[in-house]
Amino acid sequence: MKKDELLTIGQLAKQAGFSTSAIRYYEVEGLIQPAHRTASGYRMYEEQAVRTLSFIKRAQQLGFSLQDIRQLLAFQQGQQLELRSLVSLVEERFLEIERQVTNLLIQRHEMALFMQSVYDQVQGRPLMNGEELLTQMIEQVCADPFRRPVFQVLDWLIEVTQCHISYDEAYALLGDLRGMHFHMWRDEDIYYILVVSDKEEVFQALQKLADFEAGCTAHSSPESLPPGVTIEEEGFLLQAKGKNAFIYARLFMALEQEISQYP
Repeated sequence: MKKDELLTIGQLAKQAGFSTSAIRYYEVEGLIQPAHRTASGYRMYEEQAVRTLSFIKRAQQLGFSLQDIRQLLAFQQGQQLELRSLVSLVEERFLEIERQVTNLLIQRHEMALFMQSVYDQVQGRPLMNGEELLTQMIEQVCADPFRRPVFQVLDWLIEVTQCHISYDEAYALLGDLRGMHFHMWRDEDIYYILVVSDKEEVFQALQKLADFEAGCTAHSSPESLPPGVTIEEEGFLLQAKGKNAFIYARLFMALEQEISQYP
């Protein structure tokens, strides 16, 4: 490209929709470089820089870190990168999204129970904001807006995190929990699942699930903790720690959804 066809940093910022300070930051981070500097030190960029910045923006929207983007750009620009490394990079980002989604689903799950409890308490009494409004709120919270194949996603999560159990095996163990309440929450990096029950067979099923996963590679990192079951006043508490422990919350959500379809 001829020098008179190069873009100034201001022109590049306008075309790419970035501030000049952001472009300078990406230059410091090694994500983009000027093609030429004038005698007075002004940065000049090729047209390709617009596409590079668009790629960076989209990758950031997907949640990739700058280190991830650096690898993706290197691959895009023809440098060698093992395909397995590329797959691992993308999978790990997807897993992180699933962890975040799981935490939101846990909050939604508990909020639905809370709102239903509020509704049950005030049913038949005058409501400050109207019974119809509260009913509508409960229906919105309890609805499933995703309508996605949750079991296919769960099977993929179990496979990619190398958990030992499959959804079918989990359902065989825990499929008799009809009518029971699950409470799920997260504290730090520990996931808790409380099954409100005093039945010995429920405890045994949960214990088998924990034992089944005891040697799973998904819990082999130093910061992980294989699932365990304790007896609490309210019921049986399953807990697991580590970056892949969110699988258990998703598993019980999937079980609850399927069990609720077959009263």
